[in-house]
Amino acid sequence: MKKIRQIYPSEVSQRKPPKNIQEAHLHYFQHEFQHFIPESNLYFFKKVIVTKDGVIIKNFRIIKQFVINFSEFKSYYLRYLLSTFLKNRKVKLNKGKNYLLLFDNYSGPEGISHWISDTMTRIFALNEVLKDFVVILPAYSKYGVRAQSLKLFDFGPTYYIESGTYLEVKNLYAPSFIAPTGNFNAGNALAFRSFVLEKLNIVKLLANKRIYISRKKTLRRHIINETEVERLIVSYDFEIIYMEDYSFNEQISIINSAKYLVTIHGAALTFLHFMNENSKVLELRYEGDTHNNHFYAIASTLDIDYYYQICKGNFISDRANNYDIKVDIELLKTNIDMMIKK
Repeated sequence: MKKIRQIYPSEVSQRKPPKNIQEAHLHYFQHEFQHFIPESNLYFFKKVIVTKDGVIIKNFRIIKQFVINFSEFKSYYLRYLLSTFLKNRKVKLNKGKNYLLLFDNYSGPEGISHWISDTMTRIFALNEVLKDFVVILPAYSKYGVRAQSLKLFDFGPTYYIESGTYLEVKNLYAPSFIAPTGNFNAGNALAFRSFVLEKLNIVKLLANKRIYISRKKTLRRHIINETEVERLIVSYDFEIIYMEDYSFNEQISIINSAKYLVTIHGAALTFLHFMNENSKVLELRYEGDTHNNHFYAIASTLDIDYYYQICKGNFISDRANNYDIKVDIELLKTNIDMMIKK
Protein backbone atom coordinates (compact mmCIF):
# COMPACT_ATOMS: atom_id res chain seq x y z
CA MET A 1 0.00 0.00 0.00
CA LYS A 2 1.56 3.27 -1.14
CA LYS A 3 0.27 6.73 -0.24
CA ILE A 4 -0.19 8.80 -3.41
CA ARG A 5 -1.47 12.07 -1.97
CA GLN A 6 -3.48 13.60 0.84
CA ILE A 7 -7.15 14.32 0.17
CA TYR A 8 -7.99 16.18 3.42
CA PRO A 9 -5.77 16.94 6.43
CA SER A 10 -6.75 15.78 9.90
CA GLU A 11 -8.92 18.01 12.06
CA VAL A 12 -10.67 18.13 15.41
CA SER A 13 -14.43 18.42 15.07
CA GLN A 14 -15.98 20.60 17.79
CA ARG A 15 -19.71 19.92 17.99
CA LYS A 16 -22.40 22.08 19.50
CA PRO A 17 -24.66 20.43 22.08
CA PRO A 18 -28.28 19.83 21.00
CA LYS A 19 -30.40 22.94 21.39
CA ASN A 20 -32.67 21.27 23.94
CA ILE A 21 -30.00 19.27 25.81
CA GLN A 22 -30.91 18.13 29.31
CA GLU A 23 -28.36 17.19 31.94
CA ALA A 24 -29.98 13.76 32.30
CA HIS A 25 -29.21 13.10 28.63
CA LEU A 26 -25.63 14.35 28.46
CA HIS A 27 -24.34 10.78 28.26
CA TYR A 28 -26.07 10.41 24.87
CA PHE A 29 -23.99 13.18 23.33
CA GLN A 30 -21.02 14.39 25.37
CA HIS A 31 -18.63 11.75 23.99
CA GLU A 32 -19.31 13.34 20.58
CA PHE A 33 -18.73 16.99 21.53
CA GLN A 34 -15.14 16.71 20.33
CA HIS A 35 -13.99 14.17 17.79
CA PHE A 36 -10.64 13.67 16.03
CA ILE A 37 -10.99 13.21 12.27
CA PRO A 38 -7.87 11.58 10.77
CA GLU A 39 -6.42 12.71 7.46
CA SER A 40 -7.75 11.01 4.36
CA ASN A 41 -5.47 9.88 1.56
CA LEU A 42 -5.42 8.27 -1.86
CA TYR A 43 -3.51 4.97 -1.89
CA PHE A 44 -2.14 2.66 -4.57
CA PHE A 45 -2.15 -1.15 -4.37
CA LYS A 46 -0.23 -3.51 -6.63
CA LYS A 47 -2.06 -6.75 -7.53
CA VAL A 48 -4.85 -7.15 -5.00
CA ILE A 49 -8.26 -8.78 -4.71
CA VAL A 50 -11.43 -6.68 -4.47
CA THR A 51 -14.58 -8.41 -3.25
CA LYS A 52 -18.16 -7.64 -4.28
CA ASP A 53 -18.45 -5.72 -0.96
CA GLY A 54 -15.53 -3.42 -1.72
CA VAL A 55 -13.13 -5.20 0.66
CA ILE A 56 -9.46 -5.19 -0.42
CA ILE A 57 -7.40 -8.36 0.10
CA LYS A 58 -3.62 -8.56 -0.31
CA ASN A 59 -1.79 -11.90 0.10
CA PHE A 60 -4.94 -13.40 1.69
CA ARG A 61 -5.05 -10.64 4.31
CA ILE A 62 -7.85 -8.09 4.49
CA ILE A 63 -6.71 -4.44 4.48
CA LYS A 64 -8.49 -3.39 7.65
CA GLN A 65 -8.09 0.39 7.11
CA PHE A 66 -10.67 0.09 4.33
CA VAL A 67 -13.27 -1.83 6.33
CA ILE A 68 -15.96 0.06 8.24
CA ASN A 69 -16.41 -1.26 11.80
CA PHE A 70 -13.51 -3.68 11.50
CA SER A 71 -13.96 -4.61 15.17
CA GLU A 72 -17.26 -6.28 14.19
CA PHE A 73 -15.84 -7.63 10.96
CA LYS A 74 -13.15 -9.54 12.86
CA SER A 75 -15.76 -11.94 14.25
CA TYR A 76 -16.27 -13.45 10.78
CA TYR A 77 -12.89 -12.56 9.21
CA LEU A 78 -11.85 -16.13 8.30
CA ARG A 79 -15.34 -17.12 7.23
CA TYR A 80 -15.44 -14.10 4.92
CA LEU A 81 -12.11 -15.02 3.29
CA LEU A 82 -13.15 -18.62 2.73
CA SER A 83 -16.52 -17.61 1.34
CA THR A 84 -14.92 -15.11 -1.04
CA PHE A 85 -12.50 -17.58 -2.61
CA LEU A 86 -14.56 -20.77 -2.45
CA LYS A 87 -18.01 -19.54 -3.42
CA ASN A 88 -17.22 -16.80 -5.92
CA ARG A 89 -15.72 -16.65 -9.40
CA LYS A 90 -12.50 -14.69 -10.02
CA VAL A 91 -12.50 -12.01 -12.72
CA LYS A 92 -9.15 -10.61 -13.87
CA LEU A 93 -9.32 -6.98 -14.87
CA ASN A 94 -7.28 -5.43 -17.66
CA LYS A 95 -3.65 -5.18 -16.49
CA GLY A 96 -2.98 -2.06 -18.52
CA LYS A 97 -5.63 0.13 -16.86
CA ASN A 98 -5.77 2.00 -13.57
CA TYR A 99 -8.81 1.28 -11.39
CA LEU A 100 -10.34 3.38 -8.62
CA LEU A 101 -12.38 1.71 -5.85
CA LEU A 102 -15.09 4.05 -4.59
CA PHE A 103 -17.54 2.26 -2.32
CA ASP A 104 -17.57 0.89 1.21
CA ASN A 105 -18.31 -2.51 2.70
CA TYR A 106 -21.17 -1.19 4.84
CA SER A 107 -23.69 0.32 2.43
CA GLY A 108 -25.07 -2.80 0.80
CA PRO A 109 -28.09 -2.76 -1.51
CA GLU A 110 -30.34 -1.36 1.25
CA GLY A 111 -27.95 0.97 3.08
CA ILE A 112 -28.71 4.39 1.61
CA SER A 113 -27.49 6.14 4.76
CA HIS A 114 -23.93 4.83 4.45
CA TRP A 115 -24.08 5.20 0.69
CA ILE A 116 -24.53 8.95 1.04
CA SER A 117 -22.29 9.57 4.06
CA ASP A 118 -19.45 7.14 3.32
CA THR A 119 -19.51 6.52 -0.44
CA MET A 120 -20.85 9.70 -2.05
CA THR A 121 -18.62 11.91 0.08
CA ARG A 122 -15.57 10.00 -1.21
CA ILE A 123 -16.74 10.12 -4.82
CA PHE A 124 -17.21 13.87 -4.47
CA ALA A 125 -13.73 14.31 -2.99
CA LEU A 126 -12.23 12.79 -6.15
CA ASN A 127 -14.76 14.05 -8.67
CA GLU A 128 -12.18 16.07 -10.60
CA VAL A 129 -10.04 12.99 -11.37
CA LEU A 130 -12.74 10.33 -11.88
CA LYS A 131 -12.18 10.31 -15.64
CA ASP A 132 -8.53 9.33 -15.14
CA PHE A 133 -9.59 5.88 -13.90
CA VAL A 134 -11.93 3.00 -14.48
CA VAL A 135 -14.13 3.39 -11.39
CA ILE A 136 -15.14 0.20 -9.58
CA LEU A 137 -18.68 0.23 -8.18
CA PRO A 138 -21.06 -2.41 -6.76
CA ALA A 139 -23.62 -4.00 -9.06
CA TYR A 140 -26.49 -2.71 -6.91
CA SER A 141 -25.50 0.88 -7.71
CA LYS A 142 -26.84 0.38 -11.24
CA TYR A 143 -30.37 0.63 -9.90
CA GLY A 144 -32.72 2.92 -7.97
CA VAL A 145 -31.61 5.92 -5.95
CA ARG A 146 -27.94 4.93 -6.16
CA ALA A 147 -27.98 5.05 -9.94
CA GLN A 148 -29.72 8.42 -9.72
CA SER A 149 -27.12 9.69 -7.23
CA LEU A 150 -24.19 8.70 -9.48
CA LYS A 151 -25.47 11.00 -12.24
CA LEU A 152 -24.24 13.94 -10.16
CA PHE A 153 -20.60 13.03 -10.79
CA ASP A 154 -18.20 13.21 -13.73
CA PHE A 155 -17.43 9.55 -14.35
CA GLY A 156 -15.45 8.13 -17.21
CA PRO A 157 -15.57 4.34 -17.68
CA THR A 158 -16.99 2.23 -14.83
CA TYR A 159 -16.84 -1.42 -13.83
CA TYR A 160 -19.58 -3.01 -11.72
CA ILE A 161 -18.71 -5.95 -9.47
CA GLU A 162 -21.47 -8.52 -9.90
CA SER A 163 -22.70 -10.78 -7.11
CA GLY A 164 -20.88 -14.11 -7.08
CA THR A 165 -17.57 -12.68 -8.28
CA TYR A 166 -14.40 -11.09 -6.97
CA LEU A 167 -11.78 -9.12 -8.88
CA GLU A 168 -8.05 -9.48 -9.38
CA VAL A 169 -6.73 -5.96 -9.99
CA LYS A 170 -3.12 -5.22 -10.92
CA ASN A 171 -3.28 -1.43 -10.47
CA LEU A 172 -5.78 -0.32 -7.84
CA TYR A 173 -6.23 3.14 -6.34
CA ALA A 174 -8.50 3.66 -3.34
CA PRO A 175 -9.23 6.60 -1.05
CA SER A 176 -9.37 6.03 2.68
CA PHE A 177 -12.54 7.12 4.47
CA ILE A 178 -13.05 10.87 4.49
CA ALA A 179 -13.91 10.41 8.18
CA PRO A 180 -14.70 7.44 10.44
CA THR A 181 -18.26 6.31 9.73
CA GLY A 182 -20.77 8.48 11.57
CA ASN A 183 -18.34 11.42 11.50
CA PHE A 184 -17.54 14.09 8.93
CA ASN A 185 -14.73 16.24 7.64
CA ALA A 186 -16.20 19.76 7.75
CA GLY A 187 -14.61 20.98 4.51
CA ASN A 188 -15.81 17.92 2.63
CA ALA A 189 -19.35 18.04 4.04
CA LEU A 190 -19.84 21.75 3.34
CA ALA A 191 -18.46 21.54 -0.19
CA PHE A 192 -20.44 18.35 -0.89
CA ARG A 193 -23.71 20.11 0.04
CA SER A 194 -22.92 23.11 -2.16
CA PHE A 195 -21.87 20.87 -5.05
CA VAL A 196 -25.07 18.80 -5.02
CA LEU A 197 -27.42 21.79 -4.64
CA GLU A 198 -25.67 23.59 -7.50
CA LYS A 199 -25.83 20.49 -9.73
CA LEU A 200 -29.58 20.22 -9.12
CA ASN A 201 -30.20 23.97 -9.42
CA ILE A 202 -31.81 24.05 -5.98
CA VAL A 203 -32.30 27.55 -4.57
CA LYS A 204 -31.88 27.50 -0.81
CA LEU A 205 -33.80 30.74 -0.33
CA LEU A 206 -37.01 28.69 -0.59
CA ALA A 207 -36.30 26.77 2.62
CA ASN A 208 -39.39 27.62 4.66
CA LYS A 209 -41.43 24.42 4.89
CA ARG A 210 -42.34 22.27 7.90
CA ILE A 211 -41.72 18.63 7.02
CA TYR A 212 -42.53 15.44 8.93
CA ILE A 213 -41.10 12.21 7.45
CA SER A 214 -43.10 9.08 8.20
CA ARG A 215 -41.74 5.52 8.17
CA LYS A 216 -45.19 3.93 7.81
CA LYS A 217 -44.21 2.42 4.45
CA THR A 218 -40.97 0.85 5.73
CA LEU A 219 -40.64 -2.69 7.08
CA ARG A 220 -39.16 -1.79 10.47
CA ARG A 221 -38.56 0.92 13.07
CA HIS A 222 -41.98 2.47 13.41
CA ILE A 223 -43.75 4.87 15.76
CA ILE A 224 -46.32 2.89 17.72
CA ASN A 225 -48.64 5.87 18.24
CA GLU A 226 -48.00 7.54 14.88
CA THR A 227 -51.65 8.53 14.44
CA GLU A 228 -51.38 10.73 17.53
CA VAL A 229 -48.04 12.11 16.36
CA GLU A 230 -49.45 12.99 12.95
CA ARG A 231 -52.47 14.69 14.51
CA LEU A 232 -50.17 16.95 16.49
CA ILE A 233 -47.79 17.48 13.59
CA VAL A 234 -50.59 18.54 11.24
CA SER A 235 -51.86 21.04 13.83
CA TYR A 236 -48.46 22.78 13.48
CA ASP A 237 -48.82 22.90 9.68
CA PHE A 238 -46.24 20.18 9.02
CA GLU A 239 -46.49 18.31 5.72
CA ILE A 240 -46.31 14.50 6.02
CA ILE A 241 -43.81 12.99 3.58
CA TYR A 242 -43.06 9.37 2.62
CA MET A 243 -39.58 9.39 1.11
CA GLU A 244 -40.26 6.14 -0.75
CA ASP A 245 -42.63 8.05 -3.04
CA TYR A 246 -39.89 10.26 -4.51
CA SER A 247 -36.77 10.06 -6.66
CA PHE A 248 -33.36 10.76 -5.19
CA ASN A 249 -33.28 14.30 -6.58
CA GLU A 250 -36.80 14.96 -5.30
CA GLN A 251 -35.81 13.72 -1.84
CA ILE A 252 -32.93 16.19 -1.77
CA SER A 253 -35.22 19.01 -2.88
CA ILE A 254 -37.79 18.16 -0.19
CA ILE A 255 -35.24 18.20 2.63
CA ASN A 256 -33.62 21.36 1.30
CA SER A 257 -36.99 23.11 1.29
CA ALA A 258 -37.50 22.43 5.02
CA LYS A 259 -36.97 25.05 7.68
CA TYR A 260 -38.19 22.55 10.30
CA LEU A 261 -37.82 18.75 10.01
CA VAL A 262 -39.18 16.10 12.39
CA THR A 263 -38.74 12.33 12.06
CA ILE A 264 -37.68 9.13 13.81
CA HIS A 265 -34.05 7.96 13.64
CA GLY A 266 -33.56 6.50 10.17
CA ALA A 267 -32.02 6.79 6.73
CA ALA A 268 -34.17 9.78 5.78
CA LEU A 269 -32.11 11.87 8.20
CA THR A 270 -29.02 11.26 6.07
CA PHE A 271 -30.52 13.83 3.70
CA LEU A 272 -29.51 16.41 6.32
CA HIS A 273 -26.42 16.55 4.09
CA PHE A 274 -28.56 18.76 1.84
CA MET A 275 -30.44 20.83 4.44
CA ASN A 276 -29.58 24.50 4.77
CA GLU A 277 -27.61 26.06 7.60
CA ASN A 278 -29.73 27.50 10.41
CA SER A 279 -32.59 25.12 9.64
CA LYS A 280 -33.82 22.93 12.49
CA VAL A 281 -34.24 19.17 12.91
CA LEU A 282 -35.90 17.13 15.66
CA GLU A 283 -34.83 13.47 15.86
CA LEU A 284 -37.03 10.98 17.73
CA ARG A 285 -34.57 8.56 19.37
CA TYR A 286 -34.86 5.23 21.12
CA GLU A 287 -34.19 5.28 24.87
CA GLY A 288 -30.77 3.87 25.73
CA ASP A 289 -29.23 4.28 22.28
CA THR A 290 -26.21 6.43 23.11
CA HIS A 291 -24.19 5.13 20.17
CA ASN A 292 -25.99 6.28 17.02
CA ASN A 293 -25.15 9.97 16.75
CA HIS A 294 -24.65 10.00 12.98
CA PHE A 295 -27.38 12.57 12.37
CA TYR A 296 -26.43 14.76 15.30
CA ALA A 297 -22.92 14.87 13.81
CA ILE A 298 -24.18 15.84 10.34
CA ALA A 299 -26.36 18.60 11.78
CA SER A 300 -23.56 20.09 13.87
CA THR A 301 -21.06 19.93 11.00
CA LEU A 302 -23.44 21.74 8.64
CA ASP A 303 -24.64 24.31 11.19
CA ILE A 304 -28.17 22.89 11.43
CA ASP A 305 -29.88 23.32 14.82
CA TYR A 306 -30.32 19.84 16.30
CA TYR A 307 -33.10 18.86 18.72
CA TYR A 308 -33.90 15.41 20.05
CA GLN A 309 -36.54 13.51 21.99
CA ILE A 310 -35.79 10.28 23.87
CA CYS A 311 -38.62 7.77 23.47
CA LYS A 312 -39.48 4.51 25.19
CA GLY A 313 -40.23 1.60 22.93
CA ASN A 314 -40.07 -2.08 22.04
CA PHE A 315 -36.63 -3.51 21.32
CA ILE A 316 -36.63 -6.09 18.52
CA SER A 317 -33.04 -6.68 17.44
CA ASP A 318 -29.55 -5.14 17.55
CA ARG A 319 -29.31 -5.70 13.82
CA ALA A 320 -29.91 -2.45 11.94
CA ASN A 321 -31.29 -0.68 15.03
CA ASN A 322 -34.52 -2.62 14.89
CA TYR A 323 -37.04 -1.23 17.40
CA ASP A 324 -40.37 0.58 17.58
CA ILE A 325 -40.90 3.66 19.73
CA LYS A 326 -43.78 5.37 21.48
CA VAL A 327 -43.67 9.17 21.42
CA ASP A 328 -44.72 11.22 24.44
CA ILE A 329 -47.13 13.63 22.76
CA GLU A 330 -46.94 16.36 25.39
CA LEU A 331 -43.15 16.29 25.29
CA LEU A 332 -43.25 16.38 21.50
CA LYS A 333 -45.45 19.47 21.67
CA THR A 334 -42.95 21.10 24.06
CA ASN A 335 -40.03 20.31 21.76
CA ILE A 336 -41.78 21.57 18.63
CA ASP A 337 -42.74 24.78 20.42
CA MET A 338 -39.14 25.23 21.52
CA MET A 339 -37.79 24.52 18.03
CA ILE A 340 -40.17 26.90 16.27
CA LYS A 341 -39.87 29.73 18.77
CA LYS A 342 -36.07 29.68 18.73
